[in-house]
Amino acid sequence: MKKIIRLAPIVLLSACATPEPIVMSPVQQEPEVRVVKEPVYVIEPASEPTKLKPARKVDEKTATREATRNHILMPKPESFIGSTLEYPIVEGFLYRVLTSPNEITSIELPSGCQFLKTSPTIGDTRVYKADEQSDEQSNWEVLKSAHGNGVNAISKAIVRPRVSGLKTTLQADTTCGAFRYKLEATTNSANETVRFRKELKDMGFPEAPSAEEGKSVSAVNMNSCDNLPAASAVYGYTVSGGSPVWAPQASQIFHNGKKDGGKTCVKLSDALAADEYPMPFIPTSGKEATIYSRITDGGYMEFDKVLPHLALRLGDETIQIKLSR
Repeated sequence: MKKIIRLAPIVLLSACATPEPIVMSPVQQEPEVRVVKEPVYVIEPASEPTKLKPARKVDEKTATREATRNHILMPKPESFIGSTLEYPIVEGFLYRVLTSPNEITSIELPSGCQFLKTSPTIGDTRVYKADEQSDEQSNWEVLKSAHGNGVNAISKAIVRPRVSGLKTTLQADTTCGAFRYKLEATTNSANETVRFRKELKDMGFPEAPSAEEGKSVSAVNMNSCDNLPAASAVYGYTVSGGSPVWAPQASQIFHNGKKDGGKTCVKLSDALAADEYPMPFIPTSGKEATIYSRITDGGYMEFDKVLPHLALRLGDETIQIKLSR
């Protein structure tokens, strides 16, 4: 009982005391950390510059010779079909052709191509004189010719050097583009026929005209030797200089009587091979000037002028054709 009385004042005093307020302090939040990635440029220490090898000095003459030498297609054993040398058409290249004074070399264009009026052109225009008694002649004989029928005819250049050891370039400007040949005259080695590969179908050249177009072509050529009216044919030529098997008969030579725009027609012999033609010349003042002709479907050598005097040569045989009246 005494314990209870003693505790009572303490309890009452506790109840009457004013409690102290509780103070709440706000918590400070840490600031948000942002990571920003920025490139840092570091200047590296300077290094020694790389030493370049000096370019090889080549003058324009040497560069030209090297470019020409490296872009010539040469005759190779696998390039021959029989004795015919076949080349692929490669833009920017030259075609090597061997010739000989005792042989003729036939350089054929692709089928459907024709020479332009002033083509072909030979680079070596110097003259050759065998001895003091001989007349001066061109170093190279070049004849424009053709074989085949009508629209399928193959245009070609017949080439022969006067002497061996010559070198030159032949430029062939055609309806299909330009072709260049490097000619070399050897003693006894000659390419008989040079042409482009026939299996190359898509060469960008014009195709042969159709049958209907062929008719129109024939209509345009009504004044060729094959179609000259009999009433306009003027005969009177004589043939001299021997009787080789390929020589035409006097009765097979005529002109159409026109001074301007006239034609002279010489029938070729059937004894000639398919790609064999005599080379025509005009004797003037003791010299010989090559004259160009074309071969018609009927086998005539056709000249676009009336010729009073004409010479034909094949190998070592030459005949003279003269108009006697």
